Amino acid sequence: MASALDRTLDIVDYDLGFAEGWLALPLGETAGADGAGARLTAELGVEGPAAESLRSQLDELQRELQSIDDPGMTAVVWAPYPETGTIACSLTFRLAEIGRDDTAEVFAAEMEQDAGAADDGYQFAEVGVWQHDIPAGRMVGARQLILDGDAETGRVVDRVLYGVFVPGARQMVQLIFTAAGVGSFEDIAAETQEIVATLRVRTEEAR
Repeated sequence: MASALDRTLDIVDYDLGFAEGWLALPLGETAGADGAGARLTAELGVEGPAAESLRSQLDELQRELQSIDDPGMTAVVWAPYPETGTIACSLTFRLAEIGRDDTAEVFAAEMEQDAGAADDGYQFAEVGVWQHDIPAGRMVGARQLILDGDAETGRVVDRVLYGVFVPGARQMVQLIFTAAGVGSFEDIAAETQEIVATLRVRTEEAR
């Protein structure tokens, strides 16, 4: 088996397994009355004020992610109780190019350095990092509680960032789960990790 430093493979395809309640949010479609948010809301059978709330949240998220302008990024949302008109969590995932020295250990150390850091109105109030093997490779997880704004009026963003290092691959799979609130999951690390563990990748020799 290729070592982490013998990067001779390209990830040419990958997918994840999702339970009921996770929905693809197409970033190539437009937002608005006839856009993806309206279509997903209709498919879920949501009506009335809840439908307007859900469509608005989907449209806002879609525009925010489209502004990143990353054609390789995929987005899904978790709406386990769509009748409430709310999204519980969003997930974006993409391939990220890595170099010879970009190992799981280096990535974990970089995540740990975020603890207490502040930038442009954000402060990493709490960061917890862990890593272990999953079928696709070495997984690094980092739960980040981020204060957006000041301590009195700001909001706390609860997210988990993962990097999966596939043996011999010149890319890692990066995943970011962002919860709507701190109470969206009973155990955000364990529940999101279950999804990451379903990751399947297909590699080919790099050209």
